[in-house]
Amino acid sequence: MWFCDSDAFTANPKTMKKHNPLLFIGLIGLSIHFVLNLLGIFVFHKAAAVFFTEQWWSSWFPMWLAWGVLTISGLGIYFRSKPAV
Repeated sequence: MWFCDSDAFTANPKTMKKHNPLLFIGLIGLSIHFVLNLLGIFVFHKAAAVFFTEQWWSSWFPMWLAWGVLTISGLGIYFRSKPAV
């Protein structure tokens, strides 16, 4: 797996690679939803998600919320793991 390389766990902490699967998964999920909306608009000539309608609140908003939480958590881990200057 790309985030479990054997080279990532070395004895020297300065060369240790840090991978963040939460950030990766969150960004992939957000980009999939963005592409689905563009596909609906440009291919089917109807928006896949009409914002603030009942269907949007029940199906699209929870997905955006879940992917957003994963992305924000991944960003928090990423910036927390950076050394202070």
